[in-house]
Amino acid sequence: MCIRDRFPPVALCLACLAGSGMAAEVLYDFEGDFDAAQVKGRDVKVSRVETDGGFALRIDSSHNQDWPGIDLPAPEGHWDLSAFARVTAQVRNVGDNEVTVRLRVDSPSADGIDNCVTGYVELAPGKSGVITAELRRKSAGAEVGLFGMRGYPEGFGPSTKGLDAENVVNLVVFVAKPDADHSFTIDSIQAEVPPAPPLNAQV
Repeated sequence: MCIRDRFPPVALCLACLAGSGMAAEVLYDFEGDFDAAQVKGRDVKVSRVETDGGFALRIDSSHNQDWPGIDLPAPEGHWDLSAFARVTAQVRNVGDNEVTVRLRVDSPSADGIDNCVTGYVELAPGKSGVITAELRRKSAGAEVGLFGMRGYPEGFGPSTKGLDAENVVNLVVFVAKPDADHSFTIDSIQAEVPPAPPLNAQV
């Protein structure tokens, strides 16, 4: 049996990419001459700090606003992440209380609900973790007539839920409606392809 008969086209494409060395693309790593003073923030203090592995971005957030955080725009205007399945970021809680850090990946016209996807991680003081934001695509829609149905089945019909992976313009790192100050570092933000499925996988 041909391998193309055993996997859907998307799964096969991602599997090939994972095996080709194109498993990740670094979006931000805060190394080199990165200038933390240029980061646009809301109700936060941003600084670059040295770590065992290089540098990370430290965010000290207040709780005077509902969504304290920072924007990290695509340096060249946009990223084409159509070959990838998720965006991840390394996070460490360097504060004194538990924090939930969120990472939002935006296409144009993102508003927190439409044209974006969000992942999060909950961390106790001193703990590290990984935020994973799955790159769920928007539905392109299907121009078909429906009879006796209230709406389109999932995966059909136009929808702005999800994003345009070919046109990712911004990353937002934030804390949602905090009732206390928080401190955390973020590093190694990258787009990833998942590991290739085994040949006997059922998909």
